[in-house]
Amino acid sequence: MLLGTLLAVTNPGKPAYHEYVTGRFMEPLANSKKSCEELEQEIGLGLAELPSQDLCKFALGGVTSVVRPLVKETLKRGTNHRNLGIFSLYTTELPGKKVTSIGIARQFITISNR
Repeated sequence: MLLGTLLAVTNPGKPAYHEYVTGRFMEPLANSKKSCEELEQEIGLGLAELPSQDLCKFALGGVTSVVRPLVKETLKRGTNHRNLGIFSLYTTELPGKKVTSIGIARQFITISNR
């Protein structure tokens, strides 16, 4: 009984999930070890035309800070939440992508990422 109460109290809410899932979607871009030429082929922002890799990486950092709020809003709209008391089930769907996670004890565990 005490464990169930503790889990219910620490069941993370929607704002925490939105931060979590946004981070998951942004992580490949923010922590990319790829060259600007490789990233240019994937995201097409004109990064390869900058005069140096350092300037390219600086520009990429600016892009991620601008894009993050837009990604977060898009993910919010594509997310369904089911509060099951001791844990929550979150499903985020975008064209060509579906992520299912469990929120329990103030953390998230992704159980499906297609």
